[in-house]
Amino acid sequence: MRTMTWEKILATGTIVLFMTAGVIPVAESVSTEKYMLGGTMLYVGGIGPGNYSHIQDAIDDAADGDTVFVYDNSSPYNENISVGKSITVMGKNRSTTVIDGGVSDSVISITAGSVTISGFTIRSAGGTGHTGIDIRAGNAKISDISISKYSFGISVFSRYNIISNAKITDCSRGIYLDYTGDSNIIYGSTVSRNNEGIYFDDSESNLVICNNISHNSEGIWLNSGYGNTIVHNNIDNITLCNSRHTSIESNNFIGNSKHATFSFSFQQSPFSQNHWSHNYWGGSTGLIPKLIVGNWWIFPWFNFDWQPASKPYEITKNPIVIINTSMGTMEIELYGDKMPITTENFVKLVESRFYDGIIFHRVIDDFVIQGGGYYPDGTYVKSPYGPIELETNPDVMHVDGAISMARTSDPDSATSQFFICDGAQHRLDGQYAAFGKVIRGMDVLRAIASVDTTTKHGMQDWPVDEVVMNSVTLLNR
Repeated sequence: MRTMTWEKILATGTIVLFMTAGVIPVAESVSTEKYMLGGTMLYVGGIGPGNYSHIQDAIDDAADGDTVFVYDNSSPYNENISVGKSITVMGKNRSTTVIDGGVSDSVISITAGSVTISGFTIRSAGGTGHTGIDIRAGNAKISDISISKYSFGISVFSRYNIISNAKITDCSRGIYLDYTGDSNIIYGSTVSRNNEGIYFDDSESNLVICNNISHNSEGIWLNSGYGNTIVHNNIDNITLCNSRHTSIESNNFIGNSKHATFSFSFQQSPFSQNHWSHNYWGGSTGLIPKLIVGNWWIFPWFNFDWQPASKPYEITKNPIVIINTSMGTMEIELYGDKMPITTENFVKLVESRFYDGIIFHRVIDDFVIQGGGYYPDGTYVKSPYGPIELETNPDVMHVDGAISMARTSDPDSATSQFFICDGAQHRLDGQYAAFGKVIRGMDVLRAIASVDTTTKHGMQDWPVDEVVMNSVTLLNR
């Protein structure tokens, strides 16, 4: 249990009243231009001059930063493609822009970092293919993709990739994460009718959120993984095999007989600190802990979800924001369904790249880390969108890790500055606009909250060594 000294409580009261108050703008020059695709656009399969007939030919002629746009006029494209440059390959429409790679190796092989693939159906009309998309380099973005009838729908052998809005069906393994496949995000996707929906093979720190993982023989299988987070999904069932520090929170386990199980080898401690919390297991079990049966070596063993949900969750595709800081990365779910005004304001700022290079300028351990208004040299930066009205919701509180808007004494004065709660701060409920929560990166939040601070640029609690938001990006709209 986190506690606060009287000195911190007094400091906290000052900070709450002083959030963004009395700040004199020094510089208000902020670019509001939305981040767009750069480079040259190359076209495939269209009817105008200069169109390529084959996707691979356009990729071969592209340079880093270019976009290959593929029309659906000439579908299906009967080829296997290799992407060895940091480019975007974009189909016109997922349903009608088809790549048929046959039964040979990978239909799309990614060997360069920072590749984006979107808007395709990947199939093998001649039988079951080997791999739909093979990701060998990091920072890939795979979105709006449909894959069916492959041994591996998507194979991941690298880090920091994002798979979103994918539909993967009738595969042996829908999504496979190798032991080198760490710190990836699987979001808003349908993974169904596979033998194994998502298979983790000793991979670490991955986030699986807001997916429909249903009608698979095995929904999710974690083999020796560490620190993975499974949150806000519909799931057939889940098996943890020698997996440690896995967080399984707020999922719906519906319509299956097994729900969840786990096992540990003789060499591994059964006290692995896997965390089950607030999942819905079917029926009215909200006040009765859910018993999860597994085994340690040859002995029966048990885990518990001590606070199971009493009713199923509505799994919505809330926006996910990734804050990459000089001290690590935090991923935050925004409650756009419950806090639409505040979320829209924050999303607009993120999409305009407003926060990139801005710091956390006010840090108080056991209270908040606050940012969104200053550069490292103390220059003040003003939101291009102006203030918004105070918005609150009784279902969105200032829990540990909550993100909320800072303001002056005027309730309707919030602009761009926000704070993240280091520990629950429920006395702020109803007074400030909490609109989301850290879903991964609480260790980064704790580290930032613990930095040494000083008085600088006329403000107290400024970190001695500035904590910079290198980039703040939106996973989805």
